[in-house]
Amino acid sequence: MPDSVQVMSKAWQSLWSQDTPYHLSSAIEKGRRVKLVWLRPLASIPLPPTGSVVLLNREPWGVVSVDFRNNQLSQLDKISNEGFEFDAAAGTFTGKIAFHELNLAGDYVVHRGKATGTSVKMAAKSMGLRGVADDDPNISLAQSYQQELIQSSAGSGRFMVGTYYDNNDAYVQCFQNSTFVNAWNGTTYTTNGKNTAYFANETSNAASSSNRSSVNVNADSDYKVHSFAMQSLVTITCHKQGNTTASNAASTFASYTSGPAQTPQTVDNVMNTVQTTAPPTSPADAVKTAPVNTFKLPAETLAQLQPIIDAIIKEEDDVKRGILIREQTERPIPGMYRSYFGTGSLTVTGKVHTAENGDLSVECTGVSGPSPEVEATLGVFPGQLHGEVQDALGRANFLKAVLGRRVVSALSGPQFLGYLSRMLTLAAGEKLGPISG
Repeated sequence: MPDSVQVMSKAWQSLWSQDTPYHLSSAIEKGRRVKLVWLRPLASIPLPPTGSVVLLNREPWGVVSVDFRNNQLSQLDKISNEGFEFDAAAGTFTGKIAFHELNLAGDYVVHRGKATGTSVKMAAKSMGLRGVADDDPNISLAQSYQQELIQSSAGSGRFMVGTYYDNNDAYVQCFQNSTFVNAWNGTTYTTNGKNTAYFANETSNAASSSNRSSVNVNADSDYKVHSFAMQSLVTITCHKQGNTTASNAASTFASYTSGPAQTPQTVDNVMNTVQTTAPPTSPADAVKTAPVNTFKLPAETLAQLQPIIDAIIKEEDDVKRGILIREQTERPIPGMYRSYFGTGSLTVTGKVHTAENGDLSVECTGVSGPSPEVEATLGVFPGQLHGEVQDALGRANFLKAVLGRRVVSALSGPQFLGYLSRMLTLAAGEKLGPISG
């Protein structure tokens, strides 16, 4: 038997013997320090989020989906040897390993009802408009103006678009408050009988390519009152939902779009104001340095808004205290999950490189094999939906398979393979002490 075959075979075997300093399981669990060599524990390996996976679609829940996030694969120390072969001529090897129990755990978010997306789409959908698809003319028009602002290096355009996307999730969350939605869509609030959809159509008409320089976007005398009323509700709802940065951004938006003494304005007037107003240095600075806007809502509008504001605050407080449970709304339901499972025999492939002085270095290049079946157990949340979601997860073979493939993929990633490569290199060179015979 060639020397390299003997060395690699013994190095591999030493990973599974507790009598050697190369014992892989204890090194993964606790780490190892021998003289100047320090091996850290390998506590866990991250897996990417799954994205929203639909689990069921039926009354009274509507579409229910789950997204697994912050996923961590642990208990890597529960590893065992299944065999080893080394091809000295090719300098390659295959090792067989198995895990008798791995742990995949992390956070989950269950969604029901409306699908989330950009706040523009959520706003349009809540008003009953068509503008909820990427190819809708109104959404396309808004996106074209976004691109125009982004492409301009002057003014506050890039800052405003960036701030919108930074806070998009917060603005989407506003539409989880039913009181806010009912005011936004005109059920509980209108300005002289006109709802948000009416003013949105006015804006769309003024923003068309043929009208942008000639038709005033706020020609209706009620436009400004309504826009500031809705801005106030967005600001308050964001604040009560804990999204202070988004609340501050919404409160300063009008200051960067309304030029002095330009009432009414065309869309080109608004764009020019944005592109000639210096951006703040940061979102926090925007609150301090925003151009002064002296507009005040009329007293009768404030009186009409106050009970709506009170109801928004009460609804958020009811959710916070568990009086209004999330499954009774269309709010995301967060929690934590875990899964314990074993694997079948997995194949580790690798190469052995020989330096000029004869030292061997080992490079593990991949892990392959059958995907384990990963069935997640969700932390309990209040209400009736949890049991149905858990049952649906038990039947979700596609999701189990996806998680299983991602487990194997994670084991084939740089963290695990790098750790195994280093242990084998140390063992092949007996850098921590003799390997077992």
